[in-house]
Amino acid sequence: MKKIICFFFGHKITNMLLETEYAIYTKGCSRCKQPTTLPTAWKNIPPPPSPYNISDDKWKEFLEKHYEEVRESVNINI
Repeated sequence: MKKIICFFFGHKITNMLLETEYAIYTKGCSRCKQPTTLPTAWKNIPPPPSPYNISDDKWKEFLEKHYEEVRESVNINI
């Protein structure tokens, strides 16, 4: 109910880190703690097609670095 009321009275958008199983959001409502924009980073992205010759370990390492950069970007802006 709180989220519905917050939607009708207007979300107060602030920089915050909201992380779900599927995505990382960097903006959300300070009142209802819900993401208010599109995700900054999607999680569980499959690796690119095989002609790029990227191993699963390198791909996972790349994704973890990307997620850390997104998380750090929120901490810097607050």
